[in-house]
Amino acid sequence: MFTRTKGKEGQSTRGMTRVVLFVFILSSIVICPWNALGDEYIWIETVNIIPSQPTEADIITFDISGWGGGTPSWVEEEVYSLNGNFLQLDLYIDVGAYRALSKWTHLKQISPLPEGTYTLEVRQFDYVYKLLLDTYNIEFTVVPEPTSLFLFGGGILAIRTLSKKKVPYQGYIQDNR
Repeated sequence: MFTRTKGKEGQSTRGMTRVVLFVFILSSIVICPWNALGDEYIWIETVNIIPSQPTEADIITFDISGWGGGTPSWVEEEVYSLNGNFLQLDLYIDVGAYRALSKWTHLKQISPLPEGTYTLEVRQFDYVYKLLLDTYNIEFTVVPEPTSLFLFGGGILAIRTLSKKKVPYQGYIQDNR
């Protein structure tokens, strides 16, 4: 394959060794960072509660976003559970074949919750290996619905006012005989 044309014996094999070593080092520098940016680079960036202060009548939406180590990245599977005042949302993120950071987003709507303070724990798993990679906790409060308080309070006020107020008759009687 390689033949020696001039020079000392073994010089052509040293040149080939240098080329192979250069290619190996160059490929190590170029390929290793891309492989290091693998599935373990998946994390949750933000979790927003919509509306920010939900009432007992509101449908609540969790707006979750994060980053994945492949492009595109997306939520392949979700598991939601509610236990008392503790909510847990498990997201299984799948990353694409191309090794580059990409943003993913996910919306989860839940039915209205009773009044109280709740803790939401969002856990992020790698879809392929089912490894837990990140956890994000947020606390929010569900308040009573303002319209029901107003109507209830207004109703009591109206009943109480009517029961106390005695208005004399101010009309006259007409006799049309």
